[in-house]
Amino acid sequence: MALYMGGMMAIIMLAFMLGMYSNKRANLEDPRVQALAQAIIEAQVSEIDEMQFYINDITQNGIAPEGTPRATGQ
Repeated sequence: MALYMGGMMAIIMLAFMLGMYSNKRANLEDPRVQALAQAIIEAQVSEIDEMQFYINDITQNGIAPEGTPRATGQ
């Protein structure tokens, strides 16, 4: 499971980096588009951090029992 999550994290990070590259090349003058782009970046960074937390936790402690809530705010 941790290996699968690591692979997914790599895909997310690649998509994030490609998105940042294209956004830097774009002329984002509209403040609505700027705010949306920033919100997307912040959400992706948070999701990558959470996934890294789970990879480390699964590696150290194994798979969590059914019904364990997400560990948000890591």
